[in-house]
Amino acid sequence: VGALDRPTRRVWSVLPILVALVAAPFVTTSTLLASKEANDGLPWTTYRDGALWLAGNTPAGSRVFTTGWDDFPHMLFWDTHNTYLIGLDPTYMSLDNPATFQLWRSISQGNVRNPSQQIRDRFNSPYVLTDLKHERFLQMAASDAGLEEVFRSRTVVVFRVRGG
Repeated sequence: VGALDRPTRRVWSVLPILVALVAAPFVTTSTLLASKEANDGLPWTTYRDGALWLAGNTPAGSRVFTTGWDDFPHMLFWDTHNTYLIGLDPTYMSLDNPATFQLWRSISQGNVRNPSQQIRDRFNSPYVLTDLKHERFLQMAASDAGLEEVFRSRTVVVFRVRGG
């Protein structure tokens, strides 16, 4: 029995080293990928100025139409005064009402001329926040008399929907 214990003890003494050698490439790769993603992501202040403007200049509970569903966590961090049309995952809206989801998507992508009427009537949103990367939406908004630009920073634009 003593002879069998010695090989077993050797395996158990070497096992942590073997596990570390096998796990090291996975841990290193995932750490590098997470670091790259964190560095390539949005700066935490991207939506700050627009959100703070909305929090200080709109009635409590105003629904804000955002052109990106992933803007929501940033907006909510800076502005809990308002509500947001879509957040966390667009799948919820797409499952609940596919036609409304497609309209939101088309407006956000800049495929709807004069989007203010739909934003006001269909989405009941008196304000719009978009980042400057939504260039086609910004082009449509610029030609829409129903959207009034009320705030602009180097990263975002806020519009008031006239008649809303």
